[in-house]
Amino acid sequence: MITPKIGIAAFALLTIITFPLKLIFYNSDIASSVIPGWHTTIFPPYLVAGIIVSFFVFINFIGYCIISKRKTDISLKLFLLHLVLILPAIFITDLIDPIEHKTNLALIISIAAILLFIASQVSFGIMVFKKGFR
Repeated sequence: MITPKIGIAAFALLTIITFPLKLIFYNSDIASSVIPGWHTTIFPPYLVAGIIVSFFVFINFIGYCIISKRKTDISLKLFLLHLVLILPAIFITDLIDPIEHKTNLALIISIAAILLFIASQVSFGIMVFKKGFR
């Protein structure tokens, strides 16, 4: 058993690191256009996927804050499982490049990382609703 403050610290660090990096490195992708002379805004899917993952990391941070107010300890096994399942999605969305999606291997790895991310969110939700509201 660990204190929820460790979960808060871990996901606060992930939120602080991932969200600004996505906005800094992909900021020019939002404002640029493929066609010269056209004033259109393009939202690349890898930017949107990265921001969605960063948003869910922030939601996890809020979830651990809620758990810390209601409980004094959480299961180390569930916390590590949740962290291990969420880290591949964070690292994969940081490394996504449009050229890499031409190969099937990169696409399969991306889909697997997203499925692991969804599994971690479901397990976290189950943990919050079963143990957080007692």
